Amino acid sequence: MIDGITLGAYALEPAADVLTVHENKWYAALAAIDGAHGLEIPYRGGLHRDGVVRLGSLLPTDWHVVITMLPPTMAGIRADAAYGLASTDDGGRAAALADVRAALEQARRLDEVTDRRTVRAIHLASAPRGGGDPGRLALSLTELAADAHGIALLLEHCDAWTAARPVEKGFLPLEAEIAAVLAARPRTDATIGQVINWGRSAIDGRSPDSPVAQLAALESAGTLAGFMVSGASATGGPLGAAWADAHNPVATVDPSSLLTVSAIAAALTASVASRLEVLGVKVQDPRRATEFDAHLQPLRATVAPVLERITEVSR
Repeated sequence: MIDGITLGAYALEPAADVLTVHENKWYAALAAIDGAHGLEIPYRGGLHRDGVVRLGSLLPTDWHVVITMLPPTMAGIRADAAYGLASTDDGGRAAALADVRAALEQARRLDEVTDRRTVRAIHLASAPRGGGDPGRLALSLTELAADAHGIALLLEHCDAWTAARPVEKGFLPLEAEIAAVLAARPRTDATIGQVINWGRSAIDGRSPDSPVAQLAALESAGTLAGFMVSGASATGGPLGAAWADAHNPVATVDPSSLLTVSAIAAALTASVASRLEVLGVKVQDPRRATEFDAHLQPLRATVAPVLERITEVSR
């Protein structure tokens, strides 16, 4: 059950030297965003460069954390094409499992620091790029369940591999991911589900209609647990080329974005909302403003229609 919007604010994070000096101000600015109640944080050998004690001191009271393994997954496949939870290569799968287990250990430590269940879920990916196997993915999910300790294991769908065009991620197709989740669930009591990212879904189907269709597929399968609101562009713009995984904000901020207010409303139905463990927003700033308030405006502008819609469908 969602209790507020999870901010994928790492996509907007200032440069490291700026953040080091103004980190308290940055977190205060995030806490001031109406409707926000959590952060999506990437695992990069840790959850914070100065450790979980520092992260715990920065988190607003009662905010939750969702860990994302997408950035380390992309780093993993750059180093070894066989890396991934769905890999048929034993070494590549073992490396991916080790990284997720290390992230789960960081989650346990953060929970100890905050003296509460802070980490709600971890977002996983069905790497490697091309050649993944749903059976191997199901096995990985089952093995990770023993280390989850109440943290939901959520598979975030990305564009599927195809030889017909360049891919952004190129992981397993949605149907194969559904099969893996359904195969893993009976083997454990852990929460295992799936996440649709609006932008990544649009990239996968090369259409703004894809997110609604893929959300419906997960609803039908009974595996829907998360929805991340992030845009994409069919034409390219200030954030990158057409169909780049650039986390475009809502179209009122970035006219090249396919993520309109009506698209958000179409995707976020009452039925979808009732199934969510995580509802998040992750965007970049096409203007690349340096002042915090201006830099966060695209995030606030995208959160606003999401918050309005979730309030509407929850009545």
